[in-house]
Amino acid sequence: MRELDILTPLSPRHFSRSWDPRAYLPFLLCVCVCVCVFACLPAYVRLQIIRAIESAMGEYRKRLPTALLNSIMQEAVAWSPPPTHKSKRGKIYYCTQSSVAPPTFVFFVNDPNAFDDQYTKYMENQLRKNAGFEGTPLRIYWRGKP
Repeated sequence: MRELDILTPLSPRHFSRSWDPRAYLPFLLCVCVCVCVFACLPAYVRLQIIRAIESAMGEYRKRLPTALLNSIMQEAVAWSPPPTHKSKRGKIYYCTQSSVAPPTFVFFVNDPNAFDDQYTKYMENQLRKNAGFEGTPLRIYWRGKP
């Protein structure tokens, strides 16, 4: 571990003259971003970093078939049923992946208002646990009946 790894980020006195702390500011709100500050690394560590980047990009561009998504969704609903909203239980009809880069999932439901942020986070965790998507953000949308 280098001394820059231990020091507080965004403290201008801790950065060298070649590192501009303003370059770090756009990434403050990103949850899935890993910023590495290093001076020099052995070749095997650089290779590990490149492999980690390639793996994250593979997960970022991954597409899952609808049948697999629906089985993951059914298992997740069996463990934790959707919440109720105005005495009406939320029901998930099916799920599909609408796009990649970043992976975007659309859940077709009876009432989108019944699915709060907590259940959205639960579904995101279930997708990560059962299908991967390590190191990449996921987008989840709840779409109601027209």
